[in-house]
Amino acid sequence: YPLCALAVSVWTMQVTSNVVFTTIAGLVATWYFFAGDAMPQNPCSASFKRATTTSFGSICLGSLIVAVIKTLHWLVQSARNNSKNSNSFVLCCLDCFLGWLDSLARLFNKFAYVEIAMYGKPFVQASSDVMSLLRHAS
Repeated sequence: YPLCALAVSVWTMQVTSNVVFTTIAGLVATWYFFAGDAMPQNPCSASFKRATTTSFGSICLGSLIVAVIKTLHWLVQSARNNSKNSNSFVLCCLDCFLGWLDSLARLFNKFAYVEIAMYGKPFVQASSDVMSLLRHAS
């Protein structure tokens, strides 16, 4: 039960943070593409509305991925701190890998959220487009 509460808390914090990020990304995109006379009325509230309605499922999915990784990372760190046996090397490697995976997932999701905010794409399509963009940029 405490593990489930931890995972839900991490997920809720991720969703809240990512709604704000997606709102700001949508606001900046609106300002960039519609600067001047073509600027829609109340772009901030329109961007927040998109983030909390049509894009909310995509934000929740991306946040769930990060929340699962963070929860697993926390479990490994707890086991590593409480472990005094021969598993410490394996736990150290697992801790390092999950830390790297967490950073990579959060960075990758930020790019996907920008795609979601700008074009209203679903999370899987936005992630695929980000992968294609990164693949072609190298």
